[in-house]
Amino acid sequence: MPELANQPAHLKYPNIVLDGQNPLRVDRLVTPVDAFDAAPGIQRLMRDTYTQLFATGDSPLMQSEAINAQFNPDDPQAIAEQAQRILDWTNGQQSQYWVASIPREEESTLVGFAKVTPSRPRLFARGENIYLNDIAIQPEMQGRSVDLALLRSIMRFGGYSESAYLVTDTFAQDVRFNQCLTEEFAMAKTGRTVMQKICGAEVAMHRVVTRRSTDIGRIASRLERNHPELVSLQ
Repeated sequence: MPELANQPAHLKYPNIVLDGQNPLRVDRLVTPVDAFDAAPGIQRLMRDTYTQLFATGDSPLMQSEAINAQFNPDDPQAIAEQAQRILDWTNGQQSQYWVASIPREEESTLVGFAKVTPSRPRLFARGENIYLNDIAIQPEMQGRSVDLALLRSIMRFGGYSESAYLVTDTFAQDVRFNQCLTEEFAMAKTGRTVMQKICGAEVAMHRVVTRRSTDIGRIASRLERNHPELVSLQ
């Protein structure tokens, strides 16, 4: 299990400025108040990301109305259910939720979030694994290091062993993120495919894992070498 007692929950990335003024902030959700404050933004991120992936193009897998019904950021009941899911996962499964935002005096704007859960060793007799359950970046902010900052924060400050490995399931439709996993994180498909029902549609997800020689400590170090903007301040 991750050791979080001495780990920071709030980080600033002064070299990632998305609005021309305010540096990116990355926070781990710690309290129930954090969960309820973040829930509307997470709903919006899930809605906009799924709409981008599955409700556009010539052959959409989902209807945008179905996506908005499940991830409506303005529906009090949907927001409350999202907040409760955050609390259930963090308390019951030792999951961590990290959010990336543009801090402003009047109101911060969430531009990304990631959820990770400790996973028992199952692959190739490895040690500890970290399962990346979800990651969503606001479409207009993609390709601007938000996802890298979130995952680097988790690897460095999530309390996990540097020898842990990263595991996730990805959508074939998410071409940009799949390329990122291959090039930045040295991850590869295992050949396992599972079907998941999302907003009434069956969607294929492909299991990818970091290679045996690439634990999260090595990934974080490589990210920091290749992306100088990933220098954070506590």
